[in-house]
Amino acid sequence: MKFFDEFTKKRNNLYLIRNKHKHLVYVSNIPFYKETYDLKTIENFYEEISNIQGEKVNLSELLKEEVVEMDCFFTNHQIPLHITALQFDINKTKYYLEHYELFDDRDPLTLLPTRTTLTYMVKDLIVINKPFQLLYMDFDHFSKYNETIGYVKTDLILQRITELMEEHTYPNKVFRYGGDEFIILFYEEVNISEEMTFFRDKIRKIQLLEKFDFSYGVSSYPKRASLEQLIAEASNKMKLHKKEKLI
Repeated sequence: MKFFDEFTKKRNNLYLIRNKHKHLVYVSNIPFYKETYDLKTIENFYEEISNIQGEKVNLSELLKEEVVEMDCFFTNHQIPLHITALQFDINKTKYYLEHYELFDDRDPLTLLPTRTTLTYMVKDLIVINKPFQLLYMDFDHFSKYNETIGYVKTDLILQRITELMEEHTYPNKVFRYGGDEFIILFYEEVNISEEMTFFRDKIRKIQLLEKFDFSYGVSSYPKRASLEQLIAEASNKMKLHKKEKLI
């Protein structure tokens, strides 16, 4: 099936074909999230897939339907995945095609994951009932940089800030929520006030950012039971924090 290799060169796509007995007969030979699978190693790939409820995906059940489309979760790397499974015939012989596509959920400027991955990750943490803290951050008066040094330099500054944000909060996860708003998921118990003070001091060592500041609010699971509740509480606290600076 060499013709299929040409058809499947799109990055972060994996194609599998099963015969009428549902045995695998083909695996596309392109890297899928930095790994290459074949007929011998494909089981390792299956071990990493779960549905949104955190349950392992049952391919045999999927292939009973004519066409199946569902969103799943690539658990080890915590990124969203879309599965399409369908039946087709060649010379009256039935085959099954499975297409796995990773969502390219990256902000083009900062290369941070955005709301799609945030939604999946929070659902995954709630399914396994793992406590965590959600920090909602908004940069103070960041638009003034556009006015004083221009959009190009401001974009470079934003990239540098987010690089430091990722480095400073690692292994916790940073997301660009929109504009100059960011969300950080803290998996471990940390003193967030101290963490943010250290982070602010680090940013202020950069030229032109000596007066840089941000406002933030924090919510926690399981005190709040859904992503919507977590963001609403953290956002409200962030707005109060910003308002206090104006008094």
